[in-house]
Amino acid sequence: MGSRRMDREGRPVAEAPALGRSAPKDAVGVWTARVPASSANLGSGFDVLGMAVDLELVVRATFDPEAPGALSIAVAGAPPAAGAAADGAASIPNDETNLIYRAFRAALQAAGEPVPGVRFVIESAIPPASGLGSSAAAIAAGLILARGVLGARFRIDDGLALAVRLEGHPDNVAAAFFGGLVAAWAAEEGAVSVQMVRRELPLRLLALVPERPLSTASSRAVLPKAYSRPDVVDALAKVALLVSAVKNGDWGALKPLFADRLHQPYRLPLVPGAEAVFRLANDRRCLGMYLSGAGPTIMALFLDEAERAAWLEGARPVLEAYGFRPLELAPSAVGARVETPEGETLAW
Repeated sequence: MGSRRMDREGRPVAEAPALGRSAPKDAVGVWTARVPASSANLGSGFDVLGMAVDLELVVRATFDPEAPGALSIAVAGAPPAAGAAADGAASIPNDETNLIYRAFRAALQAAGEPVPGVRFVIESAIPPASGLGSSAAAIAAGLILARGVLGARFRIDDGLALAVRLEGHPDNVAAAFFGGLVAAWAAEEGAVSVQMVRRELPLRLLALVPERPLSTASSRAVLPKAYSRPDVVDALAKVALLVSAVKNGDWGALKPLFADRLHQPYRLPLVPGAEAVFRLANDRRCLGMYLSGAGPTIMALFLDEAERAAWLEGARPVLEAYGFRPLELAPSAVGARVETPEGETLAW
C-alpha cells in the first residue's frame, strides 16, 4: 500500500515541495483533506477489522511558515453526537487539543520540521462519540495534511505508527487511511501491518444511532482482563471465516460471524434497547448486525436499498421506542486524500 500522487485525471505527478523553511512561496495555499468515517470490529474482528463508510470529514488548511505556532480553527459544520440535540460544532476543540492539529504537529515534529502557523476550516458529517470513527478521521486528516506538505519524507509506515499511538488501536485509522474493509495489527514495538480485505463492497448500511452517547473509555472499561480459550478460539474461527466470506462475496454467510464473545456481550448492556434491536437482525432481509466500534451505534448490513427500506419500515416501532436514529450509509472505497494548492491529489 505505497503512497501515490495523482492529478485530476489520475496521472502520477511529481512530489510537491515540503513546506519547511526552504519551501518556495508558491507552496503556500489551501490544502483540502478529505477522510471517510469508519466502522470497526464487525463483531468478531475485535480491534482488527475496520470498514470505511461514506460520511466524510473535510479540512481546508492554510499554512504560514512566517508565523510558527499560530493557530486558528473554525468549524463550518458538524452533526451532533449520539444523544445530543445541538449542533456538534461546539464539541470540536478550537485550540491545541484539536486532534487534527495534534496529529499534524506530531508529524512535523517527528520529521524535525518547524510547525508553521495553521488555519483549519473543518466541516464534518461524522457524529462524534458515536462509534463511527470521528477521532480516527481527525487523526488521518492531520497526517495526510502532513504527508502533503512534508512529501516523501513522511512515509506511510510513519503515518500509521503515529496514528496508532494517537488512537490506541489500528482498526479505525487503517480504514480511514485506505478506504474499503481492512484488517490491521499493531505490533508491540510500534510497527503496523494492514491488509486490504476488499476495497469495493456492494452493500448498503444502516447506522442506528441511539439517544444516549457512550464514551470509548466507558465501553473499554467493562471488558474483562482475560478470556477463556473457547472464547478466543470462537473469535479466531469467526474472524477467519468473516474475512473469507467478504473476499468471496458470500454475503449470506455473514450473520452468525458478527456474533462474538470478546466485547459485544459486555458492551451491549450499556446501550439501552440494544438487545431488542439486535433481535431485528433475525429478519431475512438483514445480512447481519454488530456494535460499531466501541458503540453506541449499531450497524446493520443489506444487499441493496430495497431490502434496507423494507427492513427499516418493519423495524421503526422498535427503533423509535428506544430512540435510535437511522442513518443510511454505504461502504467507502476511498480513504484519506489531500488536494494540494495546485489541484493535485495525494493518497496513501
